[in-house]
Amino acid sequence: ALFTLTMNRLDYTKDCFAQIKKTAGYPYTHFVIDNNSTDGTKEWLKSQNLLTKFFDVNKGIGGGWNEAVDWIGKKYDIIVKIDNDCYPLTKDWLKEMVEIFRRSRKVILSPAVEGLENNPGGVLRERQGGSPYVMINDKILGIVPYLGGICFASPIELYDNWRFDEDMKGNKDFIL
Repeated sequence: ALFTLTMNRLDYTKDCFAQIKKTAGYPYTHFVIDNNSTDGTKEWLKSQNLLTKFFDVNKGIGGGWNEAVDWIGKKYDIIVKIDNDCYPLTKDWLKEMVEIFRRSRKVILSPAVEGLENNPGGVLRERQGGSPYVMINDKILGIVPYLGGICFASPIELYDNWRFDEDMKGNKDFIL
């Protein structure tokens, strides 16, 4: 299951969803939670026949994320949160993630993010002295101290006893 939180940024949302379709390389069900968009995003989402919930208020990243996890339930093995301003570039990125999860369900994946325009610092991706690496299948994965929320894939079991802080603000959707 994929889910996206939206609040405005209609052009980003259109581009993101088109690019997901083009590059995922694996079947998925896309859930969308709209945090009270006012720029035409609601109307566009309704016209797309997507699985969408619309909030009358902005519940924030944490509230929206928790709502999505509850809505998705246990119907899927893997949940991928992908922001509406994320533009996947790698062909078959979702297929690759699923293959890694099939091999080891004890990982949480957050792909490397490039080209952050409004926040060039982004989430820290390396430990001091560099990141250690592991291999799963034929993939080399870097182990990092933070997982960025722009694209975050995890096994459903992660949410059995854990939720995001409902008061989380701004770009604080990264995990230590």
